[in-house]
Amino acid sequence: MNTRRDVLRNGLAASTFAAFGSLGLTTGVGAADSLEDDGVWFDTASLSMSPDEFQFNAQFLHHDALYGLYAPFTAYRVESDEFHPHFVEDWTVEDGSMTLHLREDFTWGGAGGGDPITADDVVLHLELRAYVDDEFSWFVDGIDAVDDHTVELTFPAGTNPDLVVYSVLDYSLTHPPAAFGDDHDDLVAGDDPSYPGSLQETVVPSGPLELVEETDEYHAYGVRDGHPAAADIDWDGYRMWARESNTDALASLEDGSLDGFATQWSSDDPLPETAERVSVSDGVGVAVQFVHDSEHFRSRTVRRAFMYALDREAIVDDLTAGTAIHHERPTGLSAQSAQRWLGDTLETYDAYEQDHDRVTELLESAGYELVDGTWRRASQSLTVDIATDGQPRWAEVAAEIVSQLSEAGFDATLVVEPDIVHKLVDGDLEADAVVSGFLPGAVFRAQARQHHPYFALLLTLLISRYAPFDYGYPTTVSVPSMTGTCSELVDIEDCFERFETATDPAEQRDIVETLTWVFNQDLPAAVIMEPTIQTVVDRSRWTVPDDSPYLETRAPLWWLALEGDLQPAGDGPDLEINGYTPAPYGDDGLYRDITGDGRVGFNDVVTFFEHHDDATIQDHPDLFDFDGSGRVGFNDVVALFESI
Repeated sequence: MNTRRDVLRNGLAASTFAAFGSLGLTTGVGAADSLEDDGVWFDTASLSMSPDEFQFNAQFLHHDALYGLYAPFTAYRVESDEFHPHFVEDWTVEDGSMTLHLREDFTWGGAGGGDPITADDVVLHLELRAYVDDEFSWFVDGIDAVDDHTVELTFPAGTNPDLVVYSVLDYSLTHPPAAFGDDHDDLVAGDDPSYPGSLQETVVPSGPLELVEETDEYHAYGVRDGHPAAADIDWDGYRMWARESNTDALASLEDGSLDGFATQWSSDDPLPETAERVSVSDGVGVAVQFVHDSEHFRSRTVRRAFMYALDREAIVDDLTAGTAIHHERPTGLSAQSAQRWLGDTLETYDAYEQDHDRVTELLESAGYELVDGTWRRASQSLTVDIATDGQPRWAEVAAEIVSQLSEAGFDATLVVEPDIVHKLVDGDLEADAVVSGFLPGAVFRAQARQHHPYFALLLTLLISRYAPFDYGYPTTVSVPSMTGTCSELVDIEDCFERFETATDPAEQRDIVETLTWVFNQDLPAAVIMEPTIQTVVDRSRWTVPDDSPYLETRAPLWWLALEGDLQPAGDGPDLEINGYTPAPYGDDGLYRDITGDGRVGFNDVVTFFEHHDDATIQDHPDLFDFDGSGRVGFNDVVALFESI
């Protein structure tokens, strides 16, 4: 049987982006079938991969286009901690069972031939995911199709139902029978399927988009005719390009070659006037995972000194332009779930602000002394080798940590190891700490699980449940009591076992407080930041309701379209002014872009001044009334000039 650990061993090394991207997954659309330039397309970009690295087998790492290609079960809203129906239109949970009620009008595209998506297809998906030990399979002991559009999952009475809900509703329908039917047949017959090594050779979408073109420069995802989730998408689809940096993407937004993009790492570059940015937690987090059997980090005192040596807020400001979330009081939870679960109790947790005097106090108590600017014990320097896989952003974080540690007297070194996952699996990594994630959003691109404390804390306190390696953190630890100066012994495995059967909210909260207190006091890892997904849209060309609940999702650019909340702004009449085709610019539908070049500048003011008395303009005061007077005149010229 393949387990999650096998998948991680074989699929989650950094090289998989290129490895799986080069497998030739296509739809049969060649360069000769390239798209025409007409039509309305939302041009976006990937800032992490180029189009030739894109792949669409969601059991491995992937990109956000999969939210449109493969129908998500639900939409998880981070801030409100709510699931909104999508493919799963309703669900009920009783003691011992969870019932999913599916939309009856979703179909498979591509090689799926328009076949209806049925409960049997969902069972296939879930049973294959159970085969590789996905989280829901830890609790569920039965999966059945009740009828064509109802699925029932059963679990032992007394199981914490929230763990089933968060792990099941977090899926997208990524396993079409046309691609994985043979694997499922082998599984049912008791044979070992080739899954998860088997890959789709063509994209078989369950969502409202389909891959219609692949070039070296971009991929195009067209709207599927007749798909119910496409009913409110009255434009042609997305083109996804590649940009090397935030600066490049913002320049493309400014010149009109991009309509919007999403990035995990923002920059100091100013937004174009017509652009708007929203942010939501990416659910991954950045932390330093201590190797607990290393010479120095087996000591909690040294780990705490490490934390006090860092100005983590400065790292957030310097490397993300302040857009990542700074965890003043680290708990191992996402910022949103920490506030939800701990509330005012969070104020009792230690805040690790940079304090070199505290570093000195701690290290001297552990037998170190500062010699020529470096901490030493028994003539050995306090050596800290921090490993990263070399991805640019992670390497930047690691380099800044090494710099700050060196200033505090640690003998710190940055170790770049591209094959870091396999080194960890094989036990060959020579490092004292690893820059890694502290939330499970990176594990199969979860949306909701990382915001539930059970799954978030499991990744740092019992990582062996997720991965074929661990960092040597003990399962029983002694920490200061929350209520006094005495210490208490905490059995971490027992806490998670109790969490799995805790149905009383008060008991759940007590377990969360215990585990987060262990994280805060004993520091299995050092939380650096919680990056946010920054989604930027040009509001002069596209409209987005300010109150759309889908702005709270992990991938707003795709969810807004799926729910009809992303629409072209240019829905007004086609006009001509002195050979130009004016267009709306801004959220109010007014035609400020007089020359139709995608921006508002001096040429627009001059052209409007020269032609504001023309019949074309005078007949449409609702489009050119820039001063709000109800008519068009010279004051509107002044208002347009003052707006640029």
